[in-house]
Amino acid sequence: MATLAGVKGVFVSRQFQGTEAVQGPYILSDDEGRTGVAIVAGSEVVWLDGVRMARGETADYAMDYDRGQLTFSARRLISSASRIAIDYQVALTEYRRNVSSFGGGWTRSKVQAWGQLYREADARCFLFKVSGILFLAVVARHERHARFFH
Repeated sequence: MATLAGVKGVFVSRQFQGTEAVQGPYILSDDEGRTGVAIVAGSEVVWLDGVRMARGETADYAMDYDRGQLTFSARRLISSASRIAIDYQVALTEYRRNVSSFGGGWTRSKVQAWGQLYREADARCFLFKVSGILFLAVVARHERHARFFH
């Protein structure tokens, strides 16, 4: 048994024309047109001229999920005639938290053993805002070791 959970998001769908000889980055926005939003990892589906693309720097495109940016690889040359469509989820919060659970059992003759591991934790690196100032917090195992940069 395995369980994984992550960030929730709001579904967004965008269509736009490419820019001549520009592979990216193409900046994605939320429902209200705000840019610089985080995209839920793995939530995107990208089409170029009606053909579904594969994610990966050595495939068709790469995503910068934290910045909300799409960049096409050299395998897919972009022109002003290129039609780009993308469906994705915008993260509801800038705060990242992960939940994971794994379990299993073993049986032999009259002996049974089983176990389960549950972990809920803050992401190791996340952005947050305090009074309009953007901070990067690198979370260590103990709060006293956390470092803040601005």
